[in-house]
Amino acid sequence: MKKSILILAIAAIVSGRASAELRWGVRGGLNKVDNDISSINSVNALSETGYSGMFLGPMAEFNMGCMALDLSLLYSQSGMEISENEDIRKQSVAIPLYLRYTFDLSRNFAAFGQAGGEFDYNIGDMETAVKSIQENDASLYQIKNFAMNQSAWYINIGAGLKFFNHLQLALTYHIPVTQEGVYSFYDDMTETVADDIINLGLAKDLYFRGESKIKSSTLQMSMTITF
Repeated sequence: MKKSILILAIAAIVSGRASAELRWGVRGGLNKVDNDISSINSVNALSETGYSGMFLGPMAEFNMGCMALDLSLLYSQSGMEISENEDIRKQSVAIPLYLRYTFDLSRNFAAFGQAGGEFDYNIGDMETAVKSIQENDASLYQIKNFAMNQSAWYINIGAGLKFFNHLQLALTYHIPVTQEGVYSFYDDMTETVADDIINLGLAKDLYFRGESKIKSSTLQMSMTITF
């Protein structure tokens, strides 16, 4: 009896190792950003909207049956529009890690669900200040200042389809765990004072009106080709 159990255990281990597979590939797609900037004392403080960016990079997945671990190293770009001709771009190296469960629907077609975490490291501008004319007084100016953190963490949840075991299409929602930066607002100043604040940081506190944490949820549309 004990010998039979041992033989079955060895067979299960050998079978599991035989089905395990490490695959490499390339992943790319679009980021659709939803910026979350809480209300502060300004009529137009919430005028910032997200714009679509892109991401691209290598990936690897370790498959064992219906389960898989998926790791990527991506260059990612996203941001927010400040006005019709101005935007803030966030550039980062993103490292998402997923645990995936796959449902085989046919020989060449499958569906999967995945969840995991992501670490982003900012490689773009850390701080950007934008000067503009105040809407309620054309003789005065205001400044929107965006100070981004060096890194941020996210929780990722998604689902997708797999074709011919080599092509994956997925939708993933990225939920921020830590803040990405701080948005500060300054107003009621002349253009000369605004230039001095941006270029030299002079008299900054006198015109300070409020600040808010920046957190950006992202809907990511991806395509992956594995080899």
